[in-house]
Amino acid sequence: MNLFESDLTLFHACGYILLSILIGRLKKYTTAVLFVALSLVFLHGLGLLLPWFALKGFEFGLLKAVVWTMWLASILVCLEAFFRNIFPRITVPIFFLTGVFTLLDGILPSPTLSNDLGIVFQAHILIAMLSYACLVFTSARAATIHLQENSLREPIIKQPDHSLPSLVELDASLQRLLLITFVLLSGTLLTGILVNISSGNAFLIFDHKTFFSLLAWILIGMIIGGKQFFGWRGRMVAKMTMIGCFLVILSYLGTQFVIEIILEI
Repeated sequence: MNLFESDLTLFHACGYILLSILIGRLKKYTTAVLFVALSLVFLHGLGLLLPWFALKGFEFGLLKAVVWTMWLASILVCLEAFFRNIFPRITVPIFFLTGVFTLLDGILPSPTLSNDLGIVFQAHILIAMLSYACLVFTSARAATIHLQENSLREPIIKQPDHSLPSLVELDASLQRLLLITFVLLSGTLLTGILVNISSGNAFLIFDHKTFFSLLAWILIGMIIGGKQFFGWRGRMVAKMTMIGCFLVILSYLGTQFVIEIILEI
């Protein structure tokens, strides 16, 4: 990481932390603050993307993956603020943590990998990482809908959380997250096919990872179609979304378990 990149990292980190403090003290939503937040997220994205596809190689490690994930989370909360005209309560911790991890990434840079892997493979890694992170966020929103609807169905047992958005707003938010997740999962599968073709392999290698990823992709597509054409909503959609997240987890953790444990028996 050169001096210019270090200055940009410090700028982005301080920007997120200052924004988290500003939004935390806001009495009401303002378009100007959202514009500043969107500008910062855009500039941070450029700062992440350009070095990733640089000719000299790209940094990749656990800390870098966390920064990418938090950047995606920042995009999602900005989208929520744009559609709802209010900053979600989670905006302050998301921006603050994004600033902290961005600063740590500048202090402790991740290892640099060779660019011999090819730009398609780099894009595959990046899109896959973002798609799985987005699916986790989507599942968290689905779990919120599930808990809120349960509390409304059984108010004697548990009072609903009135600080949360209405179920209609939560459902609209889930729909947006599902669309973003589906696009990212589609990009993951497409770039995976391109990587296989460029490596001289079959366009699809049906291992455990591919199988569970395809199942998750089909399931998310079914949920979007069901919501659009059949009016699916509520706990059923929430449960199906969380199943999709579980399938993606199985696609990686399950693969390693089968390879390292089951096949060795």
